[in-house]
Amino acid sequence: MNLTVRKGELVTLMGRNGAGKSTTLNCINGLMRKRKGRIQFRGTDILRMAPERIARMGIATCPEDRAIFSSLTVGENLHLPPLLNERGMSVEEIFDLFPNLRDRLGTASGAKLSGGEQQMLAIARILRTGADFLLLDEPTEGLAPIIIDQIAATLKILGERGYTVLLVEQNFRFAQSVADRHYMVDEGRIVDQFSNDLSDQMKQKIEKYLSL
Repeated sequence: MNLTVRKGELVTLMGRNGAGKSTTLNCINGLMRKRKGRIQFRGTDILRMAPERIARMGIATCPEDRAIFSSLTVGENLHLPPLLNERGMSVEEIFDLFPNLRDRLGTASGAKLSGGEQQMLAIARILRTGADFLLLDEPTEGLAPIIIDQIAATLKILGERGYTVLLVEQNFRFAQSVADRHYMVDEGRIVDQFSNDLSDQMKQKIEKYLSL
């Protein structure tokens, strides 16, 4: 697999279940131990680095299962990860992006949040650390359209602020609304890449393929 994500870009990895999208993210963040090849981040090969060293370089993952701490409040979840640098967002900046979380700050444990609120919290938590290369795994899965719109708006703001995002996604319409470029993955390989400038017929073919 050969792919490039330039600084400040939002790029999607699309493909059907089992294509190797999440595995690719786990290769980048160091959680996948059996890796070959080369993974360069800002000119440094991180292939043999431990996950904690990779995280300190500014790479953060928002996993598909969100992995928030269900017994902790919203505020406790936000303050738990260490700050990597001065780029970490303040709690007030987080609430500007996700107003829903402000109302839930000290009164709701992670287990009592809706699926959409959990996803917002999972993204907010990594923004607090100061990471600026975000690996997002299926952030829209199982969410209501209104929440998906909120996440799309947030990703556009992050793009304007210079964040770099590699997004695993099967919702092609959502991906088109936020991403600059797209890679299609099948059986662990990049089989196609394209921009948003597609015919309606091609868009329909991609949506049909991803739904199989």
